[in-house]
Amino acid sequence: MNFKKSALILSFAAAMTLLNTTAFAVDMSRSEVIKTTGKVSVKKTTSPEFKKLNSNLKLAGSLKNLDGGDKVRTYNNSTADLILKDTCQLTVTEQSIFEIPQILTKQDLKTLVAQQGSVLFNVQKGSNFQVQTADVICGVKGTTFSVSIFDSLDSIIETPGLQIGYGKNGGTVVDVYEGEVEVLDRKTNTKVSLKKNERYSTSDKIMDGINKGKQLFNKFGGTTSNEFNKGLYEGNFWNSVGKELKAKKYHADFEKYQILDSEKSFSNRMYGESYLGKGTFVACKATSDYGNLIVEPSNSGIVVLQGTGLLKIDTFDDKLNIKNELLANLYENGNEIITAIRNNSQNLCWREPGTLNIQKVPNGDVAYVYNVSTCKGYWASAANGSIPAELSNYKFSSIAAMEREKKNLEKQNREKQINAGERIGDKVIKDNKKKEAYNEVKDAIKNPKNIFKKGKKWF
Repeated sequence: MNFKKSALILSFAAAMTLLNTTAFAVDMSRSEVIKTTGKVSVKKTTSPEFKKLNSNLKLAGSLKNLDGGDKVRTYNNSTADLILKDTCQLTVTEQSIFEIPQILTKQDLKTLVAQQGSVLFNVQKGSNFQVQTADVICGVKGTTFSVSIFDSLDSIIETPGLQIGYGKNGGTVVDVYEGEVEVLDRKTNTKVSLKKNERYSTSDKIMDGINKGKQLFNKFGGTTSNEFNKGLYEGNFWNSVGKELKAKKYHADFEKYQILDSEKSFSNRMYGESYLGKGTFVACKATSDYGNLIVEPSNSGIVVLQGTGLLKIDTFDDKLNIKNELLANLYENGNEIITAIRNNSQNLCWREPGTLNIQKVPNGDVAYVYNVSTCKGYWASAANGSIPAELSNYKFSSIAAMEREKKNLEKQNREKQINAGERIGDKVIKDNKKKEAYNEVKDAIKNPKNIFKKGKKWF
């Protein structure tokens, strides 16, 4: 069992103990956050952004009081315990976003929305409502159950009112501990009734895709290479020379970089860099003369907490080729917060933070205009110069250092191959005693791979 899965089980076990021992002992006449661990933030419907909740709830003020449409967000190693008026007590586990329904009484409540992460529910008897994810709708009638969501958006950057990333396979897992839950799979339009200790999962489809990929690799990845190598390195001499000529492949060592794990501030004097994990680097520079650009990590991307600035986020493979690139310029215009981006990818997606609906980002230089007064936004063409040349031309110093390592390795490979080629040349001349063979060897040394082509002729 992997660590994350173990941690999730322990988290649910702790949450189950909490709910079983304290369920409904609290005042159920209101809706609020009653306990937190780690970092928890709340986005009020009247606010464009998530604001950190004081761990001492007595000092949290009105931020701990939950109204319809508010969103509660947890981060790494964090949880939040909530009560919804006359309805249920629930635990939001780490890296989750949970939206408070518009109507908060058990008589009228219709839908709870869970966007990502895991939520454990303990429902008051007589309550009748739904929990909705991108994949399923759970009909609830007084029960204890959990919903785990594997988000279908790999978020890269989040600014006020906007979340941008790349689409991926998602899914939902529903586990019932007490009572009964009716699950509607929104994609297949099938219904399943779950009872105690039963589970429904849409994420099996993800594993099917992974297994098929492995089958294809096993079928085509090994056979061709083995047959090729067998024909290429026939004979003891060619085996030994082949080992010498074989170049060491370069693989970038991203693990030597420390992953950004807390808030970081960037000034307007120069770009600063951070590593986000999985081969992804971000470079940031503030554009305001009065304040810094402040960001924090979130899953595989970042969230802009404060300020305006330029951001470049590149994901590299282990050969240092760019897999994905995102250029962004965040600035203000009166009551509007504008996120201008350059989109050259067909896979870039967006959504409003805390919502389920994922859509494609328009291509080209585009801008998302978010009004902080109405909390509404729309896409438009970006203004000329919104993505400055200094941003698109910026080179990551970390990548430049690895590229130097790669060039040094290529140089060493080349020298090693030339030395091996000269050894072959000496053997060819000695065995064949032909002047023309020497000239051919000299020719082949310019490209050591040609030695194998000449081999059949020489021997």
